[in-house]
Amino acid sequence: YLSPHRAEGFGLSLLEAMSVGKPVIATNYSGNVDFMTADNSYPIDYRLVALTRDYGPYMRGAEWADPDLDHIAALIRHVVEHQDEAKTRGARAQSDVAQGWTPAATGAHIRRRLEAVRQGRTAL
Repeated sequence: YLSPHRAEGFGLSLLEAMSVGKPVIATNYSGNVDFMTADNSYPIDYRLVALTRDYGPYMRGAEWADPDLDHIAALIRHVVEHQDEAKTRGARAQSDVAQGWTPAATGAHIRRRLEAVRQGRTAL
């Protein structure tokens, strides 16, 4: 599964791909960094760039990720040439999702976050 995105809300489609053991190559930026690691996926390098004009809901001056195209190509090549490793990493992703991103685990995380907000804290 490949997602060289500039910005991503939560990354549900990435999490879903990981939940079935697919190797995921995705920009190491935005909501997906909550569950993607170098151990369970293939994070794409990027640089932040400022927008020089408005792009839909993204306003001029905001920043988004500019995925490194050479790194994307290298990661794709690596996955193709090292399929056993990619399957192992996909299995690790599947296990991580099954343990940490179940409805119950997600609900507990939301509850902790809401409690922190209620108490006026920002750190988890």
